[in-house]
Amino acid sequence: MRRTRWAKEFVGKDMTVVAKRSQKPTKDEQELHSVWQSVHRVLNQCVAGVTDCRERNWSLIPFWLNSSEATKADDRPFGTDKDKSMVQRYIGYWQQFMCYCLRSVKEGENQGGV
Repeated sequence: MRRTRWAKEFVGKDMTVVAKRSQKPTKDEQELHSVWQSVHRVLNQCVAGVTDCRERNWSLIPFWLNSSEATKADDRPFGTDKDKSMVQRYIGYWQQFMCYCLRSVKEGENQGGV
């Protein structure tokens, strides 16, 4: 919450609206459902691309992925030993966030800094 500053961003906002905007798309929201599926597909491909770096002899890439500096690799590699259910949960959060952003823009409200 400190890094995202969401606690400050949502002060005084109707959290029911925020939660509703982040829900999985309904059958009537075909375009949003396509975005939902795309986020899932792309992030799964990203995870697969990171986890097989060593197999492809790209052993330095995980060190660069873990770095916060554009010109310097980190001393430790980016962790790829995550539990698969945790990765899927994290992908779900991104799916919800994309829905929240797109619904907020569509509704013309700047709720939550979108």
